[in-house]
Amino acid sequence: MAGFGSPIDDGRDVGSLEAWLLADPDATYLISMDGDALLDAQIAPGDFLLTQRTRTVRAGDIVVAEIDGDYVVRFLRKNGRGEQYLEAANDAYPKLVPQESLNIEGKVIACIRKYGSE
Repeated sequence: MAGFGSPIDDGRDVGSLEAWLLADPDATYLISMDGDALLDAQIAPGDFLLTQRTRTVRAGDIVVAEIDGDYVVRFLRKNGRGEQYLEAANDAYPKLVPQESLNIEGKVIACIRKYGSE
């Protein structure tokens, strides 16, 4: 039977959760995942994604992006020619190659899932 956990007491100063997660609070926002495109990345519908507005993204980052007028959350990828496209973590979804535009709105920095109904 599980009991109550105890605080970490190994001499490290872990600070607050807010300070740990929010390097730039003014550029950080929360969105709700609305779909199953990232299920294989353990991001489920209803999860909250802590997202940071940034111009610094790399291939492999999970991003909030506007692609050809639609907003999606996907992995940012680059092909052999250095062209960017978006990829789901669910085989039911095709990769998204921009036909007109791809604008990165933010980078997902954390996934938050609340258990139970309280």
